[in-house]
Amino acid sequence: MRYLLIVITFFMGFSSLPAWAMDCYAEHEGGNTVVIGYVPRISIPSDGKKGDKIWQSSEYFMNVFCNNALPGPSPGEEYPSAWANIMMLLASGQDFYNQNSYTFGVTYNGVDYDSTSPLPIAAPVCIDIKGAGTFGNGYKKPAVCSGGPEPQLSVTFPVRVQLYIKLAKNANKVNKKLVLPDEYIALEFKGMSGAGAIEVDKNLTFRIRGLNNIHVLDCFVNVDLEPADGVVDFGKINSRTIKNTSVSETFSVVM
Repeated sequence: MRYLLIVITFFMGFSSLPAWAMDCYAEHEGGNTVVIGYVPRISIPSDGKKGDKIWQSSEYFMNVFCNNALPGPSPGEEYPSAWANIMMLLASGQDFYNQNSYTFGVTYNGVDYDSTSPLPIAAPVCIDIKGAGTFGNGYKKPAVCSGGPEPQLSVTFPVRVQLYIKLAKNANKVNKKLVLPDEYIALEFKGMSGAGAIEVDKNLTFRIRGLNNIHVLDCFVNVDLEPADGVVDFGKINSRTIKNTSVSETFSVVM
């Protein structure tokens, strides 16, 4: 069985490789194409360290549906695959991607991928591309994805996605005057062989919104919890006790 590469690429610029058009939605054809993680007001202490996660979205669990895989305009050009790569890309052309104060990233199926580290992920899903073969009906025979005479024209696969922001340098070195666009496209599902211009109409995207809610403080605070492990032990609680009275335990926060 051949496998479709699902690739997360976090580099900018345009690719000279052949492009493959594809539509991707949440859950089903015509479904949602935009998922937004909202950043609340965040105050970062001045002792924050490079690599610290300063914000993380909730986890998004969903199925991704992709179809309509067609080759890009490259007449007569051979391509080594007869199936479409579903890629997760960052958009190009937004200047703040080159700033060095914050690192944006995606936790995909439990693994972190920073915007500075493009890495491929193999997944057992595949879509046959019209025009990828040299046969009369426009498909390779047997079809690569189905293994039979009929091509596989759509695919649905589960994903678990979480968005995050890290410090790219120690907080006391961050550019406090940095102004970021309010929205950042962290992840995009589309069919391509490399990073390129973004087309969001039928491409599922995950976005971080509210970037200008991030502020770096000139000071920091030490916080101590009691119990030290942060776990408040309520002991055994039976259902009758909960019905008749509230249950409480004491903990303290010292700054």
